[in-house]
Amino acid sequence: MSEKKEKSKEKQEQSYTSYEDSDLIFEITKKNNRAFEEFFKRYANKVKFLMLKMGAKDLDAEEISQEVMAILWRKSYLYDSNKSAVSSWVYTIARNYRIDFLRKGSRLILDSDDPTFVPDPPLNSVQILINLEKKNRVKKVLRNLSLEKKQLLTAAFFEGLSHSELAFKFGKPLGTIKSRLRLIYDSLRNAEDLKPLSGSDES
Repeated sequence: MSEKKEKSKEKQEQSYTSYEDSDLIFEITKKNNRAFEEFFKRYANKVKFLMLKMGAKDLDAEEISQEVMAILWRKSYLYDSNKSAVSSWVYTIARNYRIDFLRKGSRLILDSDDPTFVPDPPLNSVQILINLEKKNRVKKVLRNLSLEKKQLLTAAFFEGLSHSELAFKFGKPLGTIKSRLRLIYDSLRNAEDLKPLSGSDES
């Protein structure tokens, strides 16, 4: 009898690896430690990587990651699947905690080029028009992307996944992932290429 219980417990623990993020969050609301362990494995390093990209030193990025995971354990019931994906919700919490971390005067040292803290120089009228045109073109490109390509772009930029991790997540060959990202990046670069517009203003 005890052997059956042990096998059942082992099967349940293993099954969490196949859970969707939203399912894990639901389990975490019930204070399921095993579900939280799986969620921690998925997101702790990603949050740390995001903090490093935003200018944190390794020690601070690690501390923020740990605190964000603790917040998610306590506040998991606040997640609303109708408002955002789990990953977006996690990264929003991480960014907000980073701001609080800074306000409290912690050790976080920022990248001097971090656009969050470096004001943009004032733009003249032509630059304002060019920037507006760029934004409109980029928005159009993003709107026209298929849902799968939008998810791929989000995973590459905001989750910091490598090409291999993206291939595993989306169940596609590595070459396909690289090709699709290249096409997306080329489309975005072309949307921002306003040389003909800027050239006509200068002539």
